[in-house]
Amino acid sequence: MRHYIALLGTFVLLFLSELASGQYYEPEAAKKPNPWFFGGSFGFSAGSVTAIDLAPIVGYRVTPRFSVGGGINYQYYKANNENYGLPIFETQIYGVNTFVSYAVIQNLDNIGIMGLGGITLHAEYDGLSLERRYFDYPFFPENGRMWISNYLAGFGLVQPLGERSSVSILFLWSINPPAVSPYSNPVVKIGFNF
Repeated sequence: MRHYIALLGTFVLLFLSELASGQYYEPEAAKKPNPWFFGGSFGFSAGSVTAIDLAPIVGYRVTPRFSVGGGINYQYYKANNENYGLPIFETQIYGVNTFVSYAVIQNLDNIGIMGLGGITLHAEYDGLSLERRYFDYPFFPENGRMWISNYLAGFGLVQPLGERSSVSILFLWSINPPAVSPYSNPVVKIGFNF
């Protein structure tokens, strides 16, 4: 009889402990993922032009495949133009950007390509402030800055790193190259989102 009482007591304790832990349980279906994400990209090029580009962003997932967002740009730019008879110069470029992104294929595993994330289409607007004395060809006045608008479009690979984080590499082309630009086609951006 004691064994039955001990066994019954054990079941009662297990049942009560399950009820106690169940008070804080939230089913997966009830949880909504946060549509906001943060991140950014960086770029680096070396050679006759050295550029270090930092661009933090904030974005919003309108749907699981479609996202929009914006951010700021900062770029350190140094050009060695001695081969063209021009002096070496360094400057700072800054501005804003907005973007839209659509995941054409969210997971390449679904179509039999293992080990890669997804493919996304990406378009963005970059508004940049440049120093006239370096970029306003053919005038090159001494002072002041000018604003250029650059529209970029292309595609990228997105590799998930976790439930909410990913790394991406984007290949973008200027679809209306301004007369002056610190970019050359293609523009390659490596980005992180979390």
